[in-house]
Amino acid sequence: MRTVLRSFLDSEDIFLLLRVFAFLSTCAMPTVEGELSKVQKTVLEFFSGIPPVEDESIMTAVFQQLLTIIAKAAGCVYPPNQGEAKADSGDTVAPRVGKGRVTKMSEQIPSPKHFPVAVRAAHVLVKLFVGDASEHTRATVFGDCLSVLHSAIMIKYVTFHTDLWRVATKAYVEVVKHGVPTLHDSGVFGDAESEQISLCWKTLCTSMSSILLHDRCSLPKLSPADIKAEAELDVAMVECLSDCLIPWTGSDAAVHKTVVDILCGGAQQYCHEREAFGEACYAALFRLCGRGGEADGAHSNNIAVATISFPVIVEAAKNVLHRFVDDDRKAGRMPLPRTRLAEVSTVLQQLIALDLDPRLRLEQEGKQTKSESAKRHLLMLFPLLCDCITTREDGFKQLLRDIFHMVAKEMDLE
Repeated sequence: MRTVLRSFLDSEDIFLLLRVFAFLSTCAMPTVEGELSKVQKTVLEFFSGIPPVEDESIMTAVFQQLLTIIAKAAGCVYPPNQGEAKADSGDTVAPRVGKGRVTKMSEQIPSPKHFPVAVRAAHVLVKLFVGDASEHTRATVFGDCLSVLHSAIMIKYVTFHTDLWRVATKAYVEVVKHGVPTLHDSGVFGDAESEQISLCWKTLCTSMSSILLHDRCSLPKLSPADIKAEAELDVAMVECLSDCLIPWTGSDAAVHKTVVDILCGGAQQYCHEREAFGEACYAALFRLCGRGGEADGAHSNNIAVATISFPVIVEAAKNVLHRFVDDDRKAGRMPLPRTRLAEVSTVLQQLIALDLDPRLRLEQEGKQTKSESAKRHLLMLFPLLCDCITTREDGFKQLLRDIFHMVAKEMDLE
């Protein structure tokens, strides 16, 4: 690359060279299926070895070529037209979020022969994004990275048994972790920074919602190993929402509500194949609610998020406990499904661990819940918790015992 950047090569020459290299990597196919050709290896080693350069438009162009390779495998169009690709002329490209830069899922036709080179390109993209790109470059390519990686992830619902969507998911998480903090004060949005960043959050939420809550009817029967591997990726994305996105969304109530709705939707999908995912969604909801009393960061509003999540977790807990009481009575001597018991156990444990900020209130709270105690949510659910004591499940008895002792302390009985 040092040779490429000699003074006799201007920006136009470098951009052309990068495009040629990316084109070669999608044309020079390997003779052995599943492996990379020598040309593909050379191109990706070239991209991976690019040192930091002062001209950020060059690094931006490198990311664009890596995304072109991934898009080719995912069956999406990137960029939609060359007229938008300003980096080809050396100009700065602002994040293009929410502008339909990739093909819709229903129109995607993945190209399996390009999966191996796309997998390697995704690894290189993460290496450059996390290690070599400046904060300004990260902010510039953030939207495009998420759009293309989203399309690569969605091929899971077309071709599950491939590494591409798994690697793309890991790359997506890394881009969110290291890209979100760069958007504020990056300068790439100009005078419309506030509106554009809000659009970024909304677009990111829409993307994560479609990934995490997509209809699963098209998936094949999954083995225990498949279920575990998918769950690890889903949990990483859930933690991205609650721990990487929310702390940067300020007082954007619409985004807060969308994130809480996604987590609530995930919790409702608690089942055998998505047990770890459902548990992570419950944990994230309770975590957001419990942060209400924590000090705000420069771009966070913890009490605003807790205010939105509080009634949601109370309602979710009511629904889970209602179903459990009804099903337990109907089951007679028959044991309930293990997954159902695991969900109830998760909710009870989260209720025990939750500490509320004194400022949190529910509309139309009963007189008995006016306490400012950190455990007053247990009073709201006390009648339902009492109904649970008839269960024969030994695993719940200790949890219920702990809850009743907490309630007794709330009522000054202990």
